[in-house]
Order: sequence, then structure tokens, then C-alpha cells
Amino acid sequence: MKKEKAFLNKFLIIFLYCQPFLDVLTSFQKHYFNTGLTIGVIIRFCFLLTIGILFLRNKEKKPEIFYLLTLGIYILLFTGSTLYHKDRSVLFFELKNLIHILYFPITYLLLRKLNPDQIDSKHFIRIYFIYLLFLIIPSITHTSFEGYFQGKIGNVGWFYATNEISAILCILMPFVFHFLLSSKQNIAIKIIYFLCMFYALFALGTKMTVLIFGILILICVIKLFKMIITEKKQTQLMILSSLCIFFLLGAILVIPKSSFFYNMKIHLEFLDIHTIQDVFKNDRFINHFIFSERLTFLKNTHQNYVNAPLDEKLLGIGYIENYKEENENQKTIEMDYFDIFYRCGIIGSILTILPFINKKEKKKRNVTTYGIWIALFIAGFSGHVFTAPAVSIYVIMLLLNKEKELPKTL
Repeated sequence: MKKEKAFLNKFLIIFLYCQPFLDVLTSFQKHYFNTGLTIGVIIRFCFLLTIGILFLRNKEKKPEIFYLLTLGIYILLFTGSTLYHKDRSVLFFELKNLIHILYFPITYLLLRKLNPDQIDSKHFIRIYFIYLLFLIIPSITHTSFEGYFQGKIGNVGWFYATNEISAILCILMPFVFHFLLSSKQNIAIKIIYFLCMFYALFALGTKMTVLIFGILILICVIKLFKMIITEKKQTQLMILSSLCIFFLLGAILVIPKSSFFYNMKIHLEFLDIHTIQDVFKNDRFINHFIFSERLTFLKNTHQNYVNAPLDEKLLGIGYIENYKEENENQKTIEMDYFDIFYRCGIIGSILTILPFINKKEKKKRNVTTYGIWIALFIAGFSGHVFTAPAVSIYVIMLLLNKEKELPKTL
């Protein structure tokens, strides 16, 4: 068992470090070869298969086996429903997307049972920096892919899915802030790291990364001011105040030149919003600007679900709505909670959340908790968290994380 545990720990760390490289390889595959089965899907499936084999060697696994058998029956019923209401030509597409959703609960269930040793948080910080490099280097060398269309701009680096990369950067961001504020690492390394993060987040062009960055900055500043005032350290108070003013002035100068600011400007001009008063007068602001029309997609998918037969209400309508009709739609809502419910139905949704219900231990509020709350927030607003294996693997690591004290150095 000790050998298996040691293998699992090394295998898990190697797999985590492979994530940014898999995302880049997947991106090149989609851009130049346009294949349905990517290297990322294959490697992540192999990872699931490996931990599944390790799980089967475990003696005490009755509840988990019962759940997996039930899940297998559900997949067979979903397959039957897809073949009945659609046809064989779309079966691979539907099952592939279904597995993307089920990857999250299955992987979490297996890893929780295998109980790997604590994954040191310094790995998250290092992996984060790899993601930043794959965003910054393409920008400098002018080899990055387009992250947006229809007028918007954004440096998505060598990645393909802007929303997925944005979610990963947000979920792991609390660990980076903790490293910048609390570690004993060389100050020069911290400054370089922060500048790289600041540049990459604003160049990416998404609202979510900037929002989470701003919230965490605000939390850190409030905590630091509170600590310094309580300890009555006037010198440190003056230094912190000066740094805040310097950072604010720098942000005022730099942000208007960023992709994020340009995209916001383009979007507001498209909605004919020029003043604060226009925000309250424009009935499209919330749906179009904040949710990027996701509320419209939600309304349409909900209506299709209501009109669906009973078996699809229970098993899910899948990823192709109104198949072979004039209003056929493959556009997801991109709000994970709704996508899981409508795509997987009542039964599939229950099976998806079941592995997470029996967590009884109470965790203290720490950096890991911030990451989990950010993941829950992003899943509801812009999606691509629980439905994307490239992102959900990090959420699983945070849910399994029992680390009480983060490392002081890298």
C-alpha cells in the first residue's frame, strides 16, 4: 500500500504540472487539425483510468462501487435516450460532453477514497506561473491566438478556451496572493511574479479575472491596514498607504491601454451606454454586458427542457437541442449549475452532486477556502468550471486540500 501511495502522489503531481502543457497542445490541435478527440481528452481519460485501477485494488469500496454502478446505468439510459430521440451520428458528441461533466464527481470520488498525501501548495504557485508564461511569451513574440471575435481583443496566448484559462487563473489566484504577501521569497521574485500576473490578467481581456483580482487586492489591503492599525505601526502604515497610492496611479495609467478596458469600452458603445444613467435605462445591460447573453440562452434552453418528453427531463436533453429542427441549437448556457441540470436531467444532476454531500468536516477559512468560493462563484456566472476537466481538476485538489500552513518559499 505504501508503494501505491507513493506512486499516486508522484503521479498526481506530474499530472498537475502537465495541465498547462496539455491545454497548449490541445489548442494547437484545434487550431491546426480541428480534431474532435484531443491530446488533453486522451491524457485526462488515461489519468482517470489509472486512478480507477488503483481504486479497484482498494478493499473497502462498497459505497463507491454502488455509486459507480448507478452512474453506469444512468449513462446507458442516457445513451438509449439519445439514440431514440436523435441518432447514432451525434452519440459520440453527446457522450463526450456528458463525460466532461461526470469527470468532476468521478475523479473526486476516486481520489477522496485513495486519499493521496497533501499536495504542497507551492505546486499551485509554480503551475500558475507556467500558465502566465504561456500567456506572456506569445504576446511578446506576436504568436498568440485570437481569444475573441466580433471586435473584442484579448491575448489568450497559446491557449484555446479563454473562459477555461480565466477560471484556472482565478481559482488559483488566492495562493499567489498569499505567496506574494506572506512568503520569505526574494522580493525581486515577488515583484516579477506580480507584474507578470498583472499584465497577463488585463491582457486576457475577460471581466472575471479582473473582478477576482480586484476583490482579492481589496481583501488583502483591508487585512493589512487592520493588522497595522491594531499593532499601531505608523511607519508601516505610511509605507502601505504610499504603495496603495502608487499602485492606484499606475493602474489608472495602465488599465486604459489594456485589452480588458478596450473590450469594456466596445461592449458599452455597442449597447449605446455612455453615462451612468444609461446603465439604469438600458434593459439589456444585465443580460448583455454582465452575463454576455447567458440569460437569453438560459431562457431558450429552459423552454426546450419544458417541452422535452419525460425521459429527457429525467435523463437530460443533452447538448443538441431541437435536433434536426429549424431552431436546432448546440450553444451551451455557460452557467454550470444550469448546464448540468438541463444537459443531465434530474437523475444526472443528483448523481453529479451526490459525492460532495457527505463532507462533514468543517474547514477553517484559509486560502483554499477562498479558491473554492471563487470556483463556486465563477461556475454560476461564466461557467467552464465543473463542466471542464481542465478546470475541475484544480477544484478537486482544493476540496481534498487539508494543508493548514502554506509554504514560506518556492
